Amino acid sequence: MRVEIQQVLADDDRVVVYSRRWLPDAGSEIAVVDIGRIDDGLIAEGWEVIEPVAEVAANLVWWEPAQR
Repeated sequence: MRVEIQQVLADDDRVVVYSRRWLPDAGSEIAVVDIGRIDDGLIAEGWEVIEPVAEVAANLVWWEPAQR
């Protein structure tokens, strides 16, 4: 898998990493957000959100009011 880290944010014991990844052979590009909590230098909690990049544009408009 190829991973390109786009952004890293940290505040106190919380860390957020946004990356783009390409799966081997399939070539599908995915956008990933990893959220973690650090405790004593180790990852104490972690969450990950994954979305295929091809679906991102459609998901950006779900909150817009319907056209009349």
